[in-house]
Amino acid sequence: MQNRKRGIAGIVLTAALGVLLALFGLAAVIGNLTAGGRSWGGAIVELGILAVGVLLVVHAVRRDRQRRHGVYSQAAPGITSRRGRRRPAVHSPILPAIFTLALTGIAIASVVNAFQLHGQSDTSAYTQSSGLRRDALVFAVHNFEHQDRTSTWYTAEITAILAQPVAGHVATTIYVPYGVSVRAGQLVRVLVDPKQPGHSEFPGARYITTTDWLTPVAVAVVCLGLAALFGWGTLGAFKVWRRWRALSQGSAASGGELRGGADSAVTG
Repeated sequence: MQNRKRGIAGIVLTAALGVLLALFGLAAVIGNLTAGGRSWGGAIVELGILAVGVLLVVHAVRRDRQRRHGVYSQAAPGITSRRGRRRPAVHSPILPAIFTLALTGIAIASVVNAFQLHGQSDTSAYTQSSGLRRDALVFAVHNFEHQDRTSTWYTAEITAILAQPVAGHVATTIYVPYGVSVRAGQLVRVLVDPKQPGHSEFPGARYITTTDWLTPVAVAVVCLGLAALFGWGTLGAFKVWRRWRALSQGSAASGGELRGGADSAVTG
């Protein structure tokens, strides 16, 4: 009885976690589709979270169906369903393996996204600390709206012409972590990255911060931990499934020999 209660509690927790992840991933994907300026790494992570949530829900439904049909019976390695088909009294290693691969994929995408944001963060920090101050004439302004489940924020990219060239470059893009109201033809003061003159920022307005790349790192750590748990479960399920398969084949062979002996006795 206690094992049965634990099994039901596990099914409920799996389904609840799957629903939460699916809703979170769906909201993130919708927000990504309705906002500009997002990275491909972030989009892959959001789709992966949605996929894992759906898989968890499917896994919970499958376990509940198996429980109702008595698949957890310890009396025999198999059980006959209403349609006369034998159902294994073990969990298939396929779904845990899919979870492991999906979580590993999300972790890899998060790590790639973290590396990209880390590089951008270093560029932004270097621009703020060692950038060359220049006056620039605004040529074009692009504001981007971003949304998530609780808030809306803006970023901007401004194409400008430098009054004094830097390393032979006169054109630059000003990256701003908020929306701007400047117009074409306006003169602004910027910090130009001397290593990459095409990148510039307003003084004191760092475009990418350390928190931006630490977030996907945290996601990767969590996903790798879950992948390790599911991977361990996959190995255990595979061992049990292989043992059940050997027993099933042995039972089928024994049954065939008994039927053959009975037929020979009747014929004789």
